[in-house]
Amino acid sequence: MNFQEILEAVLRLCEIFTEWPVIFLVFAILFKKQVADALSRLSPRLKKAEILGNKFEFSELQKAASNALSEAIEEGVREYKEKPEQLTDYVKEQTKKFSHFYESQSYQEKSHLDGCSILWVDDNFINNLYESKIFTKLGANITFARSSDEAFAFLRHDHFDVIISDVKRGSNHHAGYEFLEKIQQKNYEIPVIFYISNVAFIDKEKSQFAYSVTDDITMLAELAVSAFQFGSTSRRNRTRH
Repeated sequence: MNFQEILEAVLRLCEIFTEWPVIFLVFAILFKKQVADALSRLSPRLKKAEILGNKFEFSELQKAASNALSEAIEEGVREYKEKPEQLTDYVKEQTKKFSHFYESQSYQEKSHLDGCSILWVDDNFINNLYESKIFTKLGANITFARSSDEAFAFLRHDHFDVIISDVKRGSNHHAGYEFLEKIQQKNYEIPVIFYISNVAFIDKEKSQFAYSVTDDITMLAELAVSAFQFGSTSRRNRTRH
C-alpha cells in the first residue's frame, strides 16, 4: 500500500465516522498497531517517533509532521466531541495538510525555527492548529491572538520575530490589511506573512508591504524560516552600525 492509498483509506474512514462515530473508538483500539506499522513504512530516513502508542521511525521533519497531526486531532476531538460531522471535516482537513507537508521534498533541509517567536493572528485558531504544532516541533514559540487589538497588546510587551495573519475576520474582510497598515504606522519592523485559504482573492495593493502571502502549508513554513533569518540578519546589521 502506497502513501496515496493509505491517505484515501483514512479519508474513507472519516466518512464512515460521520455516520457511526463509535467506530472511531473501535478502530483506534483494535487497529492502532496496524496504522502505526503502515505509517512507519512511509519513511526511508529513520529516527525514533511514537504515534498511537506505538514506536516507529521517521526523519526529524516527518516525525514533527506526524506528531503534530496526532496532537492536532486530539485537540480537535476535544473541540468537536459533540459535533461528529464537524470533527470528520476537521480530521479530513488536518490529514490533507499532513499529506502535503509530509511528501514535500523542497522543505526537507529548511526546518530550522529554533528560537523563533511567532505571533499568529487569527479569529479561529483551530483552523491553524496543525500548522502551529508543526512550527512548535521545529523549535518555534507560538502566541495566538484572536484580534488585532489582542495582537498589539502582545506586541507592547513581548518580542516577536515573525507575524502570521489571516485577512478576513468575521464580517470584516479587510481586518488583516488594516492590521498590516497599523504595524507600519507603529514602526514595528517585523515581517508579516498573510496565510489565507486562497491567494487568488488577495488584494495585491493592500498586501504589498507584507513579507509574503500564501495558502500553502509547506510554503508557509519556508516563508517563516526565511522571514526569521531575514529578521535576524537585519538585527545583526543594525547592531554593527
